[in-house]
Amino acid sequence: MMNTRIVLAAAMCLLAASAAAAEDVLYRFVGTDGCYEITNGLPAEQIPAGYQIIDPESGKVLETHYGEQETLPTATCVHRKSVAELEREISEARKKSPAAP
Repeated sequence: MMNTRIVLAAAMCLLAASAAAAEDVLYRFVGTDGCYEITNGLPAEQIPAGYQIIDPESGKVLETHYGEQETLPTATCVHRKSVAELEREISEARKKSPAAP
């Protein structure tokens, strides 16, 4: 019972630290339509499927969280967008993201 409490307390601390660090990141995951989505928030239902945390400034992958399958799902579709469209989407996601303290 004591071990369970220690593990639960450690998990809560890690979750709080992740939430604080997550203010300045984007998330990439395969959405319900099978295409990659990049958002400033991660839907809870995506956690078991796997996702990546991306630096909004550089676009580099900071962390990869594998899902229950221990691999990331592969997108089954490709959105063909121009560089200008992608830059606009990233800019919009940054605006929606909470400001860093």
